[in-house]
Amino acid sequence: MSSSSPGPIQYRYDLRVEIPATDVGVLVDALEDEAFTLRNVIGAKELERQIRAQELVVAVTTEDRFATFDKDIEILSVYLSQYIIGREIVITPTLGAPKLDGALIVGRRGETERVDLDLRWDADEEAVVDEGEDLVKLAARWSTLPEWLRSSMRIKFPRLSAL
Repeated sequence: MSSSSPGPIQYRYDLRVEIPATDVGVLVDALEDEAFTLRNVIGAKELERQIRAQELVVAVTTEDRFATFDKDIEILSVYLSQYIIGREIVITPTLGAPKLDGALIVGRRGETERVDLDLRWDADEEAVVDEGEDLVKLAARWSTLPEWLRSSMRIKFPRLSAL
């Protein structure tokens, strides 16, 4: 009879930001003075290359939690006018299907908010399936969300207009 460990917890981080040409120079200069830890994750040269190419893309899976991911989204949201949206997904192995937990991190004008994701495990593909925002959990904390996030969620999900 063999006993096998289910393995280490994995953290998946996804971020895709289109950068307007008019903001490229400002963002490159501004991030030099910020404690922007994505620089350490993807490398300083790659970060600048992506910004100059007008698209910042991060897709990282690691065994170490990236504790400053929310802060990096906040920093980007200070310098860019659009909403900055990233995802953090935690995959905790078990002897069966892994336990999944995840959040959409939304940044706007130097403020961030987390919204729970509706995730499931596809056993055939052995992959996480991201169904988007967990509307039940979103509705449960509706009154505590900032107005800017409630407004955008009402646009995306018209049925939330009744809340």
